Amino acid sequence: MIVASVFYGLKCNRCGSMHENSDGYTYMMDEGQILEDALENEWAEKDGKHYCPNCYIPSEDEDSDEIVVKPTYPELIKKLEKFILNITKNVPRTVEGDDKFEISFYENHAVGLAEMNWITSFDEVCFQRIPARHSNQVILIINK
Repeated sequence: MIVASVFYGLKCNRCGSMHENSDGYTYMMDEGQILEDALENEWAEKDGKHYCPNCYIPSEDEDSDEIVVKPTYPELIKKLEKFILNITKNVPRTVEGDDKFEISFYENHAVGLAEMNWITSFDEVCFQRIPARHSNQVILIINK
């Protein structure tokens, strides 16, 4: 007999990354359990929204739980992440630095010329391909 079950995950409202518990799971059967685990692992909640440790600045006052949420991700970053997911079927890894974003992913098959031209049509984007034995790594550098 097939039985359906509901699982819960927690996604950062700013960057979209999923919380992963210490066992490597991103989904749990209990909604409260996933939230409790995330909050115990440096995630934060503000105004009903949830933020990963990379997307907020903790209060300088040690007695305060207040956080300052970093500015919203630029639309270009979201657009590139969605495009990469669609063409590679892999979730890209985005790292935010002080002056740039880096989006990286692995190519199981080379990104086509049309796709590469679209990605590099944005002036802010620098495209780097690092050859590897089985799959190339692509890094997009987007200056802030």
